Amino acid sequence: MTKACPDEALQPPQAFVKLVFDCFASDSVVVEKALKQLADLTSDGRAAQDARQNCAMIDRIGGPLVIVQSMEKHTGTKDIQKDGCRALANLALLETSNRHIAEVGGIEGIVAAMKTYPAHSGLQEQGCFALASLSNGKPKTRHIMKETGAASVIIKAMKRHSGNANLQYAAFQALNDLTNNGDDGMKQFIVRKGGLSVIQNMAKEHSKRVGVKAATDDLLAKLARGIPTE
Repeated sequence: MTKACPDEALQPPQAFVKLVFDCFASDSVVVEKALKQLADLTSDGRAAQDARQNCAMIDRIGGPLVIVQSMEKHTGTKDIQKDGCRALANLALLETSNRHIAEVGGIEGIVAAMKTYPAHSGLQEQGCFALASLSNGKPKTRHIMKETGAASVIIKAMKRHSGNANLQYAAFQALNDLTNNGDDGMKQFIVRKGGLSVIQNMAKEHSKRVGVKAATDDLLAKLARGIPTE
């Protein structure tokens, strides 16, 4: 069994190396704690500059690959999957990390976690945030998302967790990004999977959220343009 590093006070970069080392542990409790700390260190709840610097440091020591491998190794531990998705969602806001996450199978790992735990609202929320961050304006990443069926799991999450406003908005952002390249095939796929109705429901249920109506109207119009006429 791999043991966790000692808990004495460490300063960056040693503290980050310790957390990455702990992600290799056989004990799922140790891995879960390490992933949670990595997610907290990169959270937008921290000062923006601190979070960005932490993301950069974690990326430099191979954080994206380690997180994805931890998720693959502990598929039976839902909190590891949730915190793994949360850490990847935060890291993906940094351009270099975003690319690295896609290169090491992060999108596939996120989609797999969402498929495995469809009833876990927190995991689904973090998965949607991660996919939204990863799909933001990157054609290669959008292609991987298309190939892995990301749109389908996003729509299923919106249907199942309609009361989770954060999930709904993150899911909407991801679907909006996936339709930004004029891919009528993707638009038609989203419509076939019930995307129109879930987006309309989001607009209705979460109308008080700033910008929701204008944004959803825009996406609905894009989807309508992708529907072939009779």
